[in-house]
Amino acid sequence: MESIVWLKRSLYAGALFDALFGMPLLGAPQAVADIFHITPPPDVYSRLIGLLLLMLAGIYYHAAQEPHRYVGVIVVAIAGRSAGACLFVAAALGRTAPAVFLYVGLVDLTLAVAHALWVRDLFRPADRP
Repeated sequence: MESIVWLKRSLYAGALFDALFGMPLLGAPQAVADIFHITPPPDVYSRLIGLLLLMLAGIYYHAAQEPHRYVGVIVVAIAGRSAGACLFVAAALGRTAPAVFLYVGLVDLTLAVAHALWVRDLFRPADRP
């Protein structure tokens, strides 16, 4: 049962991580671009990404509240975080994105692994330890 507590914590961490990126992208996309030393896409796209990240944070929050109910969301989160990690790390190592994207990718990978390690207990029968 302790792993469920850690799963919830990892989902809350994912929600916070996405919200911390989503809010500034929605409210001040140019400032985010300046911090990361990137050329921003058109304003509407940056804000849309921010909005989607905030929506994703909300979905993570609800999944953390009731992980048994939202197992599908958690599985999709594992896949999405893993794919995001590959994308960010490849872009940083290939020098098509600033080096800070390597760290963003490592956070995504850490969250994906944490979710995967702790979600497996949701699939175990109740009579097995």
